[in-house]
This record gives sequence, structure tokens and C-alpha cells, in this order.
Amino acid sequence: MKERFSRKQGGRFLQTGSDPNIIEKKNGGGCLTLFGAPFFLAGLLVLLIGIGAGPFPAAGGFPASAAAVLFGLIFMAVGGILIFGRSGLIIDRRENRVVRWQGLLVPLRRTVRPLDGFDGVRLDCNRDGKTTSYPVHLTKGGDSAGAMTVESPSDYQRARQTAETLARFIRKPLEDRSSGKSVIRDPERLDESFRDRVRRLGQEEGFFPPRPLPMRTRIEETVDGVILSIPATLFGPARFVRVVVPLVIAVVAAFLFLPGLLSLPAPPLIHYLIIGFVILFAVLLPIVTALRSFAGASGRVTRVTVTRAMFRLEEGGSGKGKTTEIPVDELEDLEYADRRSALNGIEMPGMKKLKDFGDTGTPRLPDGRPVPKILLALMRLVPSQGITARSDRMVVSFGRGLPDDEIAYLYALIRKILTD
Repeated sequence: MKERFSRKQGGRFLQTGSDPNIIEKKNGGGCLTLFGAPFFLAGLLVLLIGIGAGPFPAAGGFPASAAAVLFGLIFMAVGGILIFGRSGLIIDRRENRVVRWQGLLVPLRRTVRPLDGFDGVRLDCNRDGKTTSYPVHLTKGGDSAGAMTVESPSDYQRARQTAETLARFIRKPLEDRSSGKSVIRDPERLDESFRDRVRRLGQEEGFFPPRPLPMRTRIEETVDGVILSIPATLFGPARFVRVVVPLVIAVVAAFLFLPGLLSLPAPPLIHYLIIGFVILFAVLLPIVTALRSFAGASGRVTRVTVTRAMFRLEEGGSGKGKTTEIPVDELEDLEYADRRSALNGIEMPGMKKLKDFGDTGTPRLPDGRPVPKILLALMRLVPSQGITARSDRMVVSFGRGLPDDEIAYLYALIRKILTD
């Protein structure tokens, strides 16, 4: 079957041309060319000034000329790479090979690996501060060093589409770890709904945990489902950091940085400008940021409506917010990640994971060793990721920061309604 994905369907990623046994991904050109052109032209201008070519007078003296030439070459190199740089990935089933190449307009360097050396596709989630990316890998057993990264977009839907295309093409399982919990799907059943998968595996009657008391979530039963009202977390380690760090910056700026600047010899007007700048950007702005962190969470309620036909999520309060609906027949994944799942996802060099170590009552690493106490203490400061629901068109999460036992109970309740 001939598949083609255009930019409107998720940007530059895997494409199948006329040969159904080859898929290819190309990077470079397009917007990067427009972004690199100013760097290249600015570097060329500085270089001409440095050597005194054309209508441009040479920079005064050897040091100035040498510096101009150096900076000009650097800017031209950066701009040239952005304009002419190209890279790509070719997967050929007939030749049983994966080719990764880099070059300038044409391939200059190639890396070839056997396709049958990979046994699956993995979708991860990397969070670095406020930046989140979703790397897609071709995997080789449990060896992370042997994996090959295909792409790492910031959009989950694009990453999921790429991962599913890869899994179908190489006919290998897809492991999705983006929620913090591993979900493995066969290439023939990538579009199977969560309800159908649970019924096919005979998992309708799973373990139902006891209801924890007290609970932050308010549960309202309806004729064909439930409505969950989850208030926003006002206090917690993450919110504490978002409040304390801006206040610390404001205090340092007001009592340490500002007096030092005012002690410098300058006219009164300059002192007034310094005072105004520091107070506005280093004192008032951090304080406003800290207050908004509380004000934004105050009164916010996430409402989750679950029936046998529809999953509905309403975020916000006072009639304002975002509403997302996923028909149950399109819901493909429903997962939650607790601290035990996070421990199972830890990978370290030389670590040999045990497939089924069992629950011994002591938190353990994947290789069976007890978890260090300092790691347990740090993990308690990290809020739970909540519950994640996915379809091919969208992904939603809710319940972040709730206790693990409450998350487990809500998950079991939602799962029972969807699969009953």
C-alpha cells in the first residue's frame, strides 16, 4: 500500500514513495534556509569589511581585521549549514538495511545498519524544564546504546504517527513510554481501542483498589457513568518552587543588586532609570509571577465525565477553559504512572533488568536492588503525572499531583466504566 504524509499532516517525517518497501525521512531546507540566510549574509558582510574587499573599507589595524574575518567566517559557516545542510533516514525492507546520511545538499556521510538488527519501536518522553520532546527510536533489545533515534519532535501526535508508521512498516511491536508507563502494542493492532484490547485479553475484572480516605476528587455517579471534579493543587513541591524562586530573585535584586548599582558614580537621571528598571523587571515582575501562580490555580477545577460512549475532559473554572472529547471507540490508551512505574523505567549503564521480580514490599530498582533512600526522598518531591488518555487525534492528562492511591482508584473506576 502506498502511503504519503505531507507537511499538513505533521511536518517532515517518514514518507513512502513509489517503492512500497522503502520509507524515507528528510531534514533540512524550507524554513531553515530562510533562518540561515541572514546569518550567511551578515557573515559575508563582516568578512568583506575585514579584508577590505569591494566598496567596504578595511577594519582598522590587524587585530580588528582578524577579528572581523574570524566572526565573518563563523557566521557564514552557521548560515551555510542551515541553508545547505541536509540529513535523512532510509529504511529498505528489500535490502534489509537502515541508512542514515548527512551532507550539504547531497549525502556526504552514510551510516548503514541491518534492519533485522532492530526488534521494535519505542516512543519516549523527555522533559527538560519547560521543554518536552517525544523521541522515537528503533530499538535493539533492552540495549539503549544500540537504539537509533529517528526523530524527537515536541508534538506528541506527530511522534505517535511516526512511531506507528515505523511499527507497521518493519512489522515490529511499538512500546509507548511517554506516559511514564510502558504500553506495548502489536503492529497489527495499533488502532485497536482500549475497550477492545481489555476485552480481547480478558482483563475486564482487574484488581479494584479500595477507595482512599480522604480524597481530593469529588465523585458524582450518573446513570451511565461518573463525573470527577478534581481541584487544582494549591500547595506542593512544584508550586513551592514556582513561588519561592521568583520571590528570592526579587529580594536579591532589591537588597543586594540595586544598592550596588546606585553606588556607582552617575548623574541622578541614570540612577532613576536604574531604579525603575530593577524594580520593574527584577522585583515587581517576579512578585507578579509568584502571585499569578496561586491565582491561576485558585478556583480551577478539572471535570472529567466518563460514560460507556464518551470520555470528556473540561479544564478551567468559572465557565472558562478547554473541553476535549474522545469517543470510547477511538480511545486507544488509558494509563497512569505511579512511583513504582517510574522506578521500573530507570535505566543505568550495565543494569540488567529482571522481567518479573515481584512485589517484596520494598521499593526496588529494575535489577532487583533496593532503591537508595536518597532517591526515594527525591521521588516524594516529584508530583505524580496523573492519568493519560490517548487517541490517534489527541492526548489529554489529568490528576497530576494527586496521591498515588487516589490515582490508582480513579483509574480503576474509569477503566471499569469504559470496559464494563
